Amino acid sequence: MILGERRFALAPLAGGYWQGDVAADTRQGYRYSIDGAAPVPDPRSRWQPDGVHGASHVIDAESLAAAAPLNGSRAHREFRAVPLTQAIIYELHIGTFTPQGTYAAAQGKLAHLVELGVTHLELMPLATFPGRRGWGYDGVDLFAPFPAYGTPSELAAFVRACHAAGLAVLLDVV
Repeated sequence: MILGERRFALAPLAGGYWQGDVAADTRQGYRYSIDGAAPVPDPRSRWQPDGVHGASHVIDAESLAAAAPLNGSRAHREFRAVPLTQAIIYELHIGTFTPQGTYAAAQGKLAHLVELGVTHLELMPLATFPGRRGWGYDGVDLFAPFPAYGTPSELAAFVRACHAAGLAVLLDVV
């Protein structure tokens, strides 16, 4: 593992996994180098702010929960989705739903969707993909949300806002 300019050896585990304990700063990216080959991003990265070929970043789960406490708000605790048998599902592409193409901008349109009678938002694939535009079906980093839409904290805030508006959130995954 390469963190900044430092290299750390990883120990093999069962099932083809490798492990190492490294103190990482969420602002500092990391990559893997296998047998001295060119460094590559983590295929199970949770955040790729510089795209599919950039360094991988860890997410501070405590900061994420503090920034958008999904379980902390009253609206979230009291939220109950309409059963799927009665659902009105709106398939939403974050990148094309508003001119800004972000979670924050989409959040400002939730009341309109509720007025239309929508009960569930099905978010088109959010996985990081190459380039600036796409439908998300060519995801490369399946665990990392596409950075142009916003940060993981902004995604969590969007889900919280959906629940506060009475909307369930479904993910279209590939």
